[in-house]
Amino acid sequence: MADDRAPARFYERTLGQGPVEMVWLHGWGLSHDSLVGLARGFETRATNRLLDLPGFGATPMLAPGAGSADYAAALAAHLGPKTGPRVLIGHSFGARVAVRLAAADAAACDALVLIGGAGIRPPRPWPRRLRAWTIGRLVKLGRLAGPATQERLRRRFGSADYAQAGPLRATLVAVVNENLTEPATGIDCPVLLLYGAEDTETPPAVGEAYAAALPHGRLKVLPGFGHLDILSRGAHQCARHITRILDEICP
Repeated sequence: MADDRAPARFYERTLGQGPVEMVWLHGWGLSHDSLVGLARGFETRATNRLLDLPGFGATPMLAPGAGSADYAAALAAHLGPKTGPRVLIGHSFGARVAVRLAAADAAACDALVLIGGAGIRPPRPWPRRLRAWTIGRLVKLGRLAGPATQERLRRRFGSADYAQAGPLRATLVAVVNENLTEPATGIDCPVLLLYGAEDTETPPAVGEAYAAALPHGRLKVLPGFGHLDILSRGAHQCARHITRILDEICP
């Protein structure tokens, strides 16, 4: 649930100036810094707005348990209305926020780019289902033994993100349990889906699910890249595909 007492104060860094507004949204546990290298490739063509999402970098967190829809609402209030073509670029968790905003307001953007975008779960193979069941049982046993034991079990068997989330744990639980298939079906603008072939955090199967749900989704799987190095070593390839979608909305 979002905090309605005051609007979120986003830290923002601007690179370049141009007729297109490009809004860059980073992944979980990161900050705007993770997208600077890729954004620099568009300095001569666009006004690049790189944000720290609430709870990361220099932006204060929203209320505990805020979900991606709350993040999208806070982002919409910060960005204000468009003054020209706007593209939302989201990596991982940032893609969840971008999808939510585009689904809630068709006028919010002219195109989306989701890089290793999270939000739709592909079917899990049985070893991962067994692991999830085991973790659940251990956590329940930990509750019987007290908070300290429960915390040790979470750190030992839970995800690294969960173990390190601290005050954002309730938000992490909220967002990982979301399924953005339905919101995605209502997005009418072009959506470029970029996934690393070696990504194990948000594998290409997630991109395939998004492509099936989005009316105008286009999936590109980039060989040799994982969840993070697609932003660094893969920046040139990402930029080439992003340029094509920019050419469509602002020739």
